[in-house]
Amino acid sequence: MKPAIKTLLLVLVIVTAQRVEAEEWRGLAPLKSTRADVMRVFNECKDQQGSCEFAIDNEDITIEFAGVQNCAGVPVDTVLSIQRDLRHETTLEALGFDKHRFKSFDPSTPQKLGYRAFIDDQAGLLLKSLRGQIFQINYIATEKERSACPNYYSDPRAFVEVFLPHFQIVNSVECPQN
Repeated sequence: MKPAIKTLLLVLVIVTAQRVEAEEWRGLAPLKSTRADVMRVFNECKDQQGSCEFAIDNEDITIEFAGVQNCAGVPVDTVLSIQRDLRHETTLEALGFDKHRFKSFDPSTPQKLGYRAFIDDQAGLLLKSLRGQIFQINYIATEKERSACPNYYSDPRAFVEVFLPHFQIVNSVECPQN
């Protein structure tokens, strides 16, 4: 085999062998971090069972942990997802994310309400926006890691769904007369 072809094959093997890891936030990553890590970083979640909610700076944080009901495939108290609800909306550019790495979709039912979501399966990152302003950031397992907890990660886009129920308005009510 020619040396140039050998070199090309070696480069391809190295590039494809690189591990893709979930996007981290403040040193925490889904399927890698634990409740103990969250307590070390934020001094939160010690006394809460299941999910944990707390506020920092201008954000409301929700962290889901593995348990028997939601993910038997990983140790209990492993971080499954991190949701950051921003109190002050921002743009994709201001967050420093390259928009080309994301696939865009409408997360709302009914659709065309002004919501837009962005997903990067390789990094396990989802963003939710309304009229161009990002207001929620979700960190989940990467596409390759989701098999560790298939039920929890069965529909990654569901993490950013917006559902506005339809209510039927009743104008009049008639009762039978006796």
